[in-house]
Amino acid sequence: MDNKKVGKKISKKAKIIISVVLVFAVILVSGSIAIAANQTAIYTKFVSYLMPDSLDIDVGDRKITFYSEANEEYNPKTQSSVPLQAFKYYYIDENNNKVYFDGMQAYEDGDNSTIPSLMFLLEVKAKSDSIGDAFKIVAAVVVLILIAVAIFIWFKIWCRKEDEKKAQLNKNNNKNNKKKK
Repeated sequence: MDNKKVGKKISKKAKIIISVVLVFAVILVSGSIAIAANQTAIYTKFVSYLMPDSLDIDVGDRKITFYSEANEEYNPKTQSSVPLQAFKYYYIDENNNKVYFDGMQAYEDGDNSTIPSLMFLLEVKAKSDSIGDAFKIVAAVVVLILIAVAIFIWFKIWCRKEDEKKAQLNKNNNKNNKKKK
């Protein structure tokens, strides 16, 4: 019977790769847990970053400037089911007083009406869509660059192996030529 080992030893490179993958997996899982615990707070900060300070909205034949501001009383940990409460929307009336709207409350002017919070959120969605499109383009470019780098590395390794084969053939040919002489 052969004394050959049935299993192969894991190379040092394989151990390093496995370790890096495991560390990456642990970071990914712990990051997911941290994000899930603070999802509403993160979402609120993202929306507030993209939220315009003011919007000019046509209501009937009038153009009214509505404003948004952060609601200081909103707590994302205790009020996570009502993210619309994170912001206050208002306009300034003819007496220079702020007139606030609650959540999905509509501004009505005769037969015409608008929901300021919805208009602000649509503006946020448009901005986040353009950011998402930019990330898709960047991701595609990064993938293409990684593919090009992988092809380049493969080619360099292949060239090195071919050079080694040629050198070995030349070495063998030189030995054979010396023996013949």
